[in-house]
Amino acid sequence: MAAIHSAYLSYSEQDTADKLILPYLSSEFGFPPAASLDYQAQHTMRLDDERTGRYDGLYLSGGYPYIIMEAKRYAHELTEDDVGQARAYATGPDFDRPVPFLVVSNGREHRFYKRSETIDPADGRLRYDHIPPTLWNAIIAELPGEIRRLLDDKELISILLNIKAQTFKDISALFTDLTTGKYDRTRHPKLGTFLNEVLAERKKFIGQSTSSEQANIRQAIEAISLHFTIKILFIKLIEDLSAGSDTPRIIHTLFPRLEYNLVGGLFGSKVLNALSRLYSRAELKGHNGQQKGSR
Repeated sequence: MAAIHSAYLSYSEQDTADKLILPYLSSEFGFPPAASLDYQAQHTMRLDDERTGRYDGLYLSGGYPYIIMEAKRYAHELTEDDVGQARAYATGPDFDRPVPFLVVSNGREHRFYKRSETIDPADGRLRYDHIPPTLWNAIIAELPGEIRRLLDDKELISILLNIKAQTFKDISALFTDLTTGKYDRTRHPKLGTFLNEVLAERKKFIGQSTSSEQANIRQAIEAISLHFTIKILFIKLIEDLSAGSDTPRIIHTLFPRLEYNLVGGLFGSKVLNALSRLYSRAELKGHNGQQKGSR
């Protein structure tokens, strides 16, 4: 067990998690960093039909849950009750298949547990066996947990509209002059080239409903956002189909929060990053072509 440092004795559970546990798991075992989309902090979930609880951390890979992390104060000595708390989250009714691993830590001692196939007769849930500390790559090689999640049509539409709105907001921000509040295509030269192409294509094949340049730019960004949202829906449907016929979800969402798919302008960033890479490839292709022509 690690030596006790008096400077950490006043740490709360949150301090211990943020300053000691999460950095340690990332540096020593290759766990995703706390800032990544593969880590979700503190979320309330059902423990049974009547009770709820709040886990300290959930590690995911490919949208599937692999580890429940239970953090305790630095000054706290770990107990079996702490392990039982993490196990209650991992085997809760929000999962079709329990989360395969638990990590219980006070920043000094880090206990790893793995889901077994043995049922505890005391509560009818799977037991977890104590294991040596394990690298992240070995953890995600195991069968993940599965989320019990079935969206109805209204919820699905709401999620898609939120994705579209967030994507529109992210792209618009790149071309909006903060002084005038108006669109300016020259604010982002690389992506402005693609926006100009979209505007030209819309004018050619759809026509323009207005002579206002600002309105036409807004409509073009709305169209880009809608097109991207449809692509996301298609990808998610393919994910569901690949999960097999025994997984009857309408769309695979990333547990535990719907915002997991929306946080930080994720989708807008993906659109713009993809466009930027496309631009770079086109630029490189043009440069190579010029070199060949000059030979």
